[in-house]
Amino acid sequence: MDINKNEKKAVWMYAAILFFSAFIVLLLTAYSQIKLNRNIMEYEDQINNEKQQNINFKLDLATMVKKNEELNEKIAQLEQEILQLKEQNSKALEDINQLKKRFSSSKDMYENLIFAIEELENDNIINCALILNTKIDASLLDAKGRDMYRYLVDSTYKPASHLLYNQGYQLYLEKDYASAIEKFKTSLELSENEYISDDCLYFIAYSEFRQGNFEKVKEAVNQLLTKYPDSSYKGDAKDLLKMIANG
Repeated sequence: MDINKNEKKAVWMYAAILFFSAFIVLLLTAYSQIKLNRNIMEYEDQINNEKQQNINFKLDLATMVKKNEELNEKIAQLEQEILQLKEQNSKALEDINQLKKRFSSSKDMYENLIFAIEELENDNIINCALILNTKIDASLLDAKGRDMYRYLVDSTYKPASHLLYNQGYQLYLEKDYASAIEKFKTSLELSENEYISDDCLYFIAYSEFRQGNFEKVKEAVNQLLTKYPDSSYKGDAKDLLKMIANG
């Protein structure tokens, strides 16, 4: 009977130890689970924080990119405006320079017109005509200036052309062919529709022939035959060409 009591006592003791051990295991397991859950929550919080930070960073980056794009657009716009301003400034300067040039040229035109009038008053018809022909652009004159210019042209070009022809012919007779050619050419510049105009071309051709300038002879003869096909010098001009061809 004592044996049974001892056995029961041992069983209860083992049961108590087993229960206590199980309780300890449960406590440790519960603690571990709590600690694990806490760690998981901490990790989740950390991950969520990092995700939020990443989201915030992306939002900030997107905002920065957008602002950067807006800034680049503004810079491009300002650069375009600066370029337009430079072009406008350049055009304005060009317009100013053209106005200055035109004013200066107009001033010169009126001064030369006055010189031409003075030459005509002094009976220097040739000088007056040459000033009109070489030193005055009528487009730079006003209406009154153009009227005066046309009056002077009508008054001097024809007589000056004849006077120059006479001077050239005298030089031709003196065998000063180079000077004679210049007079004949100037006569033609002032008027090509005078009865002496074909004479000028023939004597230019003959003067060039006397100087051995055969290509210029051909040029002058061709002009004569083209512009004045009925000229009385047509036969003589063709004879010059024959002499050149025959050597």
